[in-house]
Amino acid sequence: MIQLDDIDWQIIAALQDDARMGYRELGRQVSLTAPAVTSRVRRLEEAGVILGYSARIDPAAVGYGIEGFIHIASGGRRQSYAIAAQAEAEPRVLEDHRVAGQSDHIIRVVAESLSALEPFVDALNDDGRPVTSLVFSSPKRWSPIPRPQAL
Repeated sequence: MIQLDDIDWQIIAALQDDARMGYRELGRQVSLTAPAVTSRVRRLEEAGVILGYSARIDPAAVGYGIEGFIHIASGGRRQSYAIAAQAEAEPRVLEDHRVAGQSDHIIRVVAESLSALEPFVDALNDDGRPVTSLVFSSPKRWSPIPRPQAL
């Protein structure tokens, strides 16, 4: 794990707020030159702290009227790997988390309609027992990663 100082955390917070910010503006916000902040950002990328840059899109605004979470209890490791492969191959799967507890996977999925989601859920039945929860609304859609509190 990389050691992060106050400036690193300021950079992380600023980029989570606006990943399109240029190095000059980012440097101004954290009191560094553009070359110095560029070097720090590259170091954070190379260390795997910054995984990438993307836009946050509202699924409903682009035609996905259904959003849900599918909890799947599999029959074992082989089935769990098969579920992971199915999730990886399905473009409407936004996230797949392998978890401990009653479920082995929690998959976040979007679909145009329930009938469009049904074949994917049916295919998951081959390797586990899916339970689907539909999203009515998302009061907290996304949040930046905060700096850990010192214990």
